[in-house]
Amino acid sequence: MDRKSGGISESAEREIKELDAHAFEALFRDACRKCFSSALIAPLTETESHRLSVEIAESTGLEIGWKSLKNYSQFLFGKTTRAENPSVPTLDTLARYVAGAPPTDEERRRTRERHYPYWFRYRDALRPAAPEQTADGTDEVREEIPEASDTPSPDPSTPTPSSGRRTALLAFAVVVGLAVAVALPLIAGRRHSAGSAPFTDEFEDIAAPTLATHGWSVQSLDSAHWAQRGTKSGHLTLFTLEGDNWPQPQQEPVIRNLLVRRLPSECFVVDVRLTAFFPQQNWQQAGILLLEDTTFAGRSARLSIGYNDFSGGFPQTREVIVQAITSLGRSSGKPEEIVHRRLFEVNPATEALVRQNLESSALRIEKRGAHLRLLYSAGPMKNAPFKEVGGTDFDFRPAYVAVFAIKGFVGQSNEVPVYVDAYNQSALPCSQ
Repeated sequence: MDRKSGGISESAEREIKELDAHAFEALFRDACRKCFSSALIAPLTETESHRLSVEIAESTGLEIGWKSLKNYSQFLFGKTTRAENPSVPTLDTLARYVAGAPPTDEERRRTRERHYPYWFRYRDALRPAAPEQTADGTDEVREEIPEASDTPSPDPSTPTPSSGRRTALLAFAVVVGLAVAVALPLIAGRRHSAGSAPFTDEFEDIAAPTLATHGWSVQSLDSAHWAQRGTKSGHLTLFTLEGDNWPQPQQEPVIRNLLVRRLPSECFVVDVRLTAFFPQQNWQQAGILLLEDTTFAGRSARLSIGYNDFSGGFPQTREVIVQAITSLGRSSGKPEEIVHRRLFEVNPATEALVRQNLESSALRIEKRGAHLRLLYSAGPMKNAPFKEVGGTDFDFRPAYVAVFAIKGFVGQSNEVPVYVDAYNQSALPCSQ
């Protein structure tokens, strides 16, 4: 982790290596603090490693694999005997992330910044000032005494050229330090206010560039159905395609055309409005999904309106439900159903009335700390009030919110349209 230089002593080289190791640990901890808004107190989990890797790539335009990040954290906590020696480009990428440097790519960095300035600047900032040494090798603070001279001594108030340079350098350092001290809170404040500002998308323009400008990305693209996203004016149209994030044996979780956006903060409220969504077959559903990562490896929570007629072999009841489930991740086994609320029982006599009451529906999730509050709205008009259907304490840190439509892994159910009328999100204080 050090720059090679010719002719340096063995002790000096050892000091450089020790400084590099110290700087790497400090840098890695700073990167984790920036990503997770808390100090690193244990090795990163796989989910956390994925999240940090994605954050670094999105911020810098450069990549560090999640496995490497996980290995670094284990090494720093002494959880492995394998020595980790990250390359200088990797260290520079971490330093770029911590510094909030403008995005770049490997080709541009090789062309313009092959000296890896961010890493060496970070490292050198941790280097202690070296005292001057006397002839016998002891450290000493030297006081210069002018020699006797026939020429008059200069006015003490008039700086000599060398002291003038030192004074200028010191003044410059103080100015730079003050500028950085003032600028960093302002930059952080702008980022916080930009990320925390309320956001609404009414999907009046669903062109790909507009969606991207609004912060949306599409995961697991099904191009044929995505091309039909403008079916209903003023809406984004999704379809209940085959797929699910519910962990199942021998079945990789996937949700086609998953509309994903980064969350503004750790505590927030998100809601989605749907128009004329009337699910009528298992397991047609649509709603909101909170994710620690977009691979479904980490924890998640979802809230949806869906159809159910499964009763474990007992006489079936056709019903439209609000359902909420939490999952510990792709490899965790069974999820937990925390809400299963019947909204309407569907039969020939009530079907028209059910359809009328689902003309406008909405779902909302409020997260404060570890607590999730879950609400729904349904009625013939958009101004029907939200009603709480449940809540739970679920300790996770979602980095993404997604709007989805699925039918589970049930081939015989139809692929019906889901008209997304609007999406809203805003930050909440974490304490009430």
